[in-house]
Amino acid sequence: MSGSERRFVSSAAGFSHIASGAVRLQRTVMTLEQAAGNAAAIASKHHVGVGQVDIAELQARLKEQRVDITAPPEQALP
Repeated sequence: MSGSERRFVSSAAGFSHIASGAVRLQRTVMTLEQAAGNAAAIASKHHVGVGQVDIAELQARLKEQRVDITAPPEQALP
């Protein structure tokens, strides 16, 4: 496995000082960071790249940590 397969970028978005204060984004960013950390830990545990992490295992781990991973009704897919 090459070094690039071990990298995980959870948030590459840039924000101005005005936009970064938007409270509505904080929950989403915190959830993304929690998921990224867990995905990296699972990948390391199983010696795989983050693209090969079992999504069901990641979701179960996040639920154990009481992370709300459900999409709001207006964003839910049909």
